[in-house]
Amino acid sequence: MAFLEKSIRNKPALRVALLYALLSILLSRTPLFNYLGYEFSAVIGIATGLLAGLLAISLFRQRGAEIASASRREFLSLTVYSLGLNELLLLIPCVLISLNALMVKNCSFANGFAFFLLIPMITAVFATALGVWTAVWFRRAVFWYVLIFLLVLIHPVYLTLSSPQLYAYNFFFGYFPGFTYDEVLTITPSLLLSRGSTLIVALTLLCLALPVFQHSSLAEGFPGRLKALRHLFERRPESFVAIAGLLLLALAYGFRNELGLESSASFIQKQLGTVYSTQHFRIYYSSNQIPSDQIRWIAAEHEFRYAQVSRILHTNVNRKIDSYIYPTPEIKQRLIGAKTTNIAKPHRREIHLNYDSFESSFRHELVHVLAAQFGMPILRIAPNPGLIEGLAVAVDWDAGDRTPHQVAAAILRFGPVGDIRDLFSFTGFATKPSSVSYLLSGSFCRYLLDEYGRKRFTALYRSGQFEKVYREPLPKLIEEWKEFLRSVKLPPTDEARAKLLFARPSIFSKVCARTIADINENATKLLREKKYPEAASAFQRSYALSKNREAKLGLINAGFLLKRYDTVIAAIHATLEDTASAQSFVGLKLILADCYWILGREEDAEVLYKELRALDVHRTYSEAAAVRLESLSYPKIGGPMKRYLETAGEDSTRKLILEEILAGDPNVAIVPYLLAKLNVRQRDYKNALENIQLLRKPFRDPLLNFELEKTAGLCFFHLKEFQNAKVHLWQSLNYTMNEADVNYIEDLIEYCDWLDDHRDWIE
Repeated sequence: MAFLEKSIRNKPALRVALLYALLSILLSRTPLFNYLGYEFSAVIGIATGLLAGLLAISLFRQRGAEIASASRREFLSLTVYSLGLNELLLLIPCVLISLNALMVKNCSFANGFAFFLLIPMITAVFATALGVWTAVWFRRAVFWYVLIFLLVLIHPVYLTLSSPQLYAYNFFFGYFPGFTYDEVLTITPSLLLSRGSTLIVALTLLCLALPVFQHSSLAEGFPGRLKALRHLFERRPESFVAIAGLLLLALAYGFRNELGLESSASFIQKQLGTVYSTQHFRIYYSSNQIPSDQIRWIAAEHEFRYAQVSRILHTNVNRKIDSYIYPTPEIKQRLIGAKTTNIAKPHRREIHLNYDSFESSFRHELVHVLAAQFGMPILRIAPNPGLIEGLAVAVDWDAGDRTPHQVAAAILRFGPVGDIRDLFSFTGFATKPSSVSYLLSGSFCRYLLDEYGRKRFTALYRSGQFEKVYREPLPKLIEEWKEFLRSVKLPPTDEARAKLLFARPSIFSKVCARTIADINENATKLLREKKYPEAASAFQRSYALSKNREAKLGLINAGFLLKRYDTVIAAIHATLEDTASAQSFVGLKLILADCYWILGREEDAEVLYKELRALDVHRTYSEAAAVRLESLSYPKIGGPMKRYLETAGEDSTRKLILEEILAGDPNVAIVPYLLAKLNVRQRDYKNALENIQLLRKPFRDPLLNFELEKTAGLCFFHLKEFQNAKVHLWQSLNYTMNEADVNYIEDLIEYCDWLDDHRDWIE
């Protein structure tokens, strides 16, 4: 009670309390920071780092002048009082943000409270110790404390600029996960180790402050206080604690890479194990994951894309680019802090990619590195993410089975996009769904490149000043671009495609984003491991916490794999009857139709397959619907095909079923098609071609003919028969008028010609 009364009368403490309250109220009105979780704790941790230290200095100086003797007891009394008051003050943000749960849902209070304990509460210990240390050692304690605070705060900036890693551990805010699209963020052993190290540093600082407090005074000046440090080595507990603390910290620093606290380039290279050098690249990879013949293909694609992108941008590099290819997303997350997000660091000439997404991401990330030649100083990028990512999309020019212009036109026509100018600010770009931000900015940047030329755009990329470069304000340029997009022809069904892009909001718009992402990731893992009941239970928990799309899709997929077809049908009908969200779940019609077919309702299934094929909302759904419609034209194979549908994701079982059908009737054309597709997934290109050769006449659906010829072209491509590959790729163009398909095929033909001239890369 006396402690509370004394604290309430303390004016510096009251000022700190007020600042905590104001900051907490501000955060409670900010999405993602408005509930007790990592983000809130990290911001409060920074505030605590400053306020707790300054309060400790104030209390130490104020009460230190009143004490009769500079004894160990008085030192401990002052320190404990300062620490107790700082920890007590942290109840203010903790209580206020907890009360905010009455208005903003918090799906895991326990996890959020754990972050609060690990970050602000431990930061208060460190800041108090640092404040006591500076109060004892320096006359101008506030100046030195603020200076140290700023240095510690900006250390992660230096770390992430000078090394490949995106993440950083810090004494004040605990942990920075990096700017990625990975939403899962949990308490890891490395975070626990980092916060434990923070406590050791705090204890060591106090041990280094105690002898100076006892055997010197501020009047003596710094040399006198430094001289007083010799008393530390007298036989007393604090000397052993200080020495042990320094040794532990030295060990932690020496093994910081191994402990997961940092990741230097040399450490990552050692972990991956192998390097392959080309004219313009050093490719670091795991030879256990990527065999020698495969790395030659990867190296060839590096050089082909380099020639392609550098020709478009008119750039060249004066030293090799480091390309890191990680065996699994989990290894990439451990080493650089990004799991599913592929990244480039233009100022370091680095690209970091997952092996399983190399082909789809490499050219995009390469644009970032080659654009560094005309980027801003130091970071070598544009001033805002809209230009950074927009240029990469504009050059890569891949948005699946539509061009970015077509997708952008659909978004503007059917979606609530808001002010396009927001794309060229950090917060505006980040707060929109990522697919929307990327494709809109990519289409706009491509328009500027085509309409005004490369030279002007490179000047814009460096400065970000639209009006200075184009002599037109940004709103006028946006209106010009919108007018151009109005001339882009769109099928009426593209409204559903646009709605799908908005179905995945940004992390700032999600409820309990971190918690839900963690549950969904674990549930998806259980689904891959064929633990269907456990996966369904996890998705159910996620959906109960937040009515999120991923959990609903996961629940329906788990139900289908558990063969609960009636339940799945009821769930899909309920979902599609909700007009507000039906279009974002249009792909569920495929599962619904599969359920109908399996249950013997072939006519109902056929209606839905035709509807989905006509919508053409996504190539995956369109091809699947076309395959099923073709299969329905062979009634005799109905039984085996139902078993085929039931074994989703089990390639070995599906292969046996298809071979059984083919043995009974070699004239069922869709079976060789499906076998060839399966062979390609398994990199069995020769057998894929053998299956394709079994087909005697074209399919009724041109999409299947396009996919068939494209697949044959890809098989010959991988077998290094580039002229045959080009023949089939050209033939595929007879079956499509889709501009995106044409772009893809022409790019692949260009790659065939390049490899034909550079066979030494892959021989």
